[in-house]
Amino acid sequence: MKPPKTFQRRLYSPAQASTAQRLAIRAAIVFTLIVAVIGVFIWDREGLHDQIDGEVSNIDVLYFTSITLTTVGYGDIIPISDRAKVIDAIFVTPIRLFIWFIFLGTAYEFFVQKMVEDFRLRRLQQNLTDHVVVCGFGFSGRTAADEIVASGTPASCVLVIEDSPSVLEQVAAAGFLGLRGDASKREVLNDAKIDQAKAVIISLGRDDTNVLAILTVRQMSKTVKIICTARQEENATLLEQAGANVVVVPSRISGYLLADAVKHNHVSEYVSDLLTHMGRVHLIERAPRPEEIGKSLRDVSDGLGVRIHRGDVRIGFWQSEQTAIQPGDILLIIQPLENAPSASVLTT
Repeated sequence: MKPPKTFQRRLYSPAQASTAQRLAIRAAIVFTLIVAVIGVFIWDREGLHDQIDGEVSNIDVLYFTSITLTTVGYGDIIPISDRAKVIDAIFVTPIRLFIWFIFLGTAYEFFVQKMVEDFRLRRLQQNLTDHVVVCGFGFSGRTAADEIVASGTPASCVLVIEDSPSVLEQVAAAGFLGLRGDASKREVLNDAKIDQAKAVIISLGRDDTNVLAILTVRQMSKTVKIICTARQEENATLLEQAGANVVVVPSRISGYLLADAVKHNHVSEYVSDLLTHMGRVHLIERAPRPEEIGKSLRDVSDGLGVRIHRGDVRIGFWQSEQTAIQPGDILLIIQPLENAPSASVLTT
């Protein structure tokens, strides 16, 4: 199912004004306009005629104001002077339309729009499963979402949780699903169907916020895979203890590449190729095939085997002749990308 690009569980309104404040402001505007119309009709009472008793009292003015602004118009009180007709045409009619716009806009913003968004959210949730939830759409979160799509996952299976309307517009423009809210809140995570997600990527910019989000996600799902970034290296252990399966420290990785670039010119480029689907090769992990059991990493046919993970033991390709592949192993293999340029083009 192709989801609507503008899907978002949020109302774009100024954050500084609460719902009660916005309603109070609009009510004050409507009240002021009604009082202004009443004042004008009292001032121009001689231009009105009551066809019942011939007199226009203050009660009649209040009554005439209400039926005029609501466009009911029973015809028992009517404007008879040219001035009264002009006032109704150029002053009262625009106010009438403006008040109706306020009523209709308020009804849409606070009732209709919420009903529509709730319906779209429920419809989407029915087909939302085995997806990836990205909490935070900063540089790391955006790069992760793009790479997930580049690796073959449909953009419709990537749901981004953010609290910034402008950022969510970028999320929708990129083809991802956007959900406005705090990624550490149970209600928001429940709307994101955390219990049916394949993985959750948490990159909220602060380690303490990341910890809170991890604890909430892990409380809601014991099995979902949680990948998290750590801004400070000393907080990596804390994030793992909170429940993260994988903790990535961008500063550490970039530091390794920077230090290695002092001696080498091409290592960082090759590492980037391994990590992304925009390069020439990529690094995968998979279980061994039946025909590979008992053989060494050098016998892997779909790429270059570089490591065996056997529980907590790591076996390098230089050890593979002494250690045969066993059932339950996890193999790390370097594979060329299907659309990678030929060797003759790879010259620097």
